[in-house]
Amino acid sequence: MFKKQLPIIFIGLCAVIAALVLGWSVFVKEEVVVPVQAPVVGEKVDETVPDDVVLDDNVSNVEDNSVSENDDLEIDTSGWKTYKNEKYGYEVKYPEFYLVEDRTKKVVGDDLSMFPWYSRTDFLLNFIEFKNPNLKGKIAFTLQILNTTDKNKVKSSGGWEFIKENGIKKRGNLDIYLYSIDSGTNNMQVIFYNGEAYRFLHYLSEKDFNQILSTFKFIK
Repeated sequence: MFKKQLPIIFIGLCAVIAALVLGWSVFVKEEVVVPVQAPVVGEKVDETVPDDVVLDDNVSNVEDNSVSENDDLEIDTSGWKTYKNEKYGYEVKYPEFYLVEDRTKKVVGDDLSMFPWYSRTDFLLNFIEFKNPNLKGKIAFTLQILNTTDKNKVKSSGGWEFIKENGIKKRGNLDIYLYSIDSGTNNMQVIFYNGEAYRFLHYLSEKDFNQILSTFKFIK
C-alpha cells in the first residue's frame, strides 16, 4: 500500500518544490524592483534640489550688483546735476530733483567728547545727504567720508551691531566693498582711497543706486 502512495507523495513533493521555486522567483523579482526605483527617486531629487538654484541666484546677484559698461551706456545723465567736493576731491551726479544737504556742520560741537566716536568731526570728516522727495523716507543715499581705512571701524561707524560683508565689486579701477546692514541688499558700499573711507549708505534699489555710483569719480 505504501508503494501505491509513492506516486502521490512524489507529486506532492514536486508541487511543494514548484511552489518554493515560484515563491523564490517572485521574491527575487521584488528585490530587483527596489534598486530600479532608486535612480528614479534620485532623478526627482536632482530636479528639485535647491543647491544649484541658490548658486545660480548668487551668481546672478553678483552680476546685478556690479556696474557694467551696459549700465553706463543706458544712463542718460544729461539732465542730472553734479555735486563736486573740491576739498575731498570727488564728484558725483544725481537726478535734478534731488535735494542735497551738507550735514557735517550738524555734528560739530565745542566739546567733541560729547559725541559718539563715530560722529566726531575728527573721525567723520564729511557727511552729505541726498534726498529724494518722492521717497517715503526722503533720503536716497548719503556719502560719509571717514578718517580711517580700518574696515572694522567702518563697519561699526553707524553704531550698528550686525554688518555682513558681501565681497567686492569692480568699477573701472575702483574696488567697491559691499556690506549689508538689515537685509541681503548691498545698502552700504565703501571705497577706500588715499587713507580715507568714502562710505555710501543708500535706500534705493541696487539698479538705481548703481546708476548714480557709476557717475562717481575722483578729481584729484
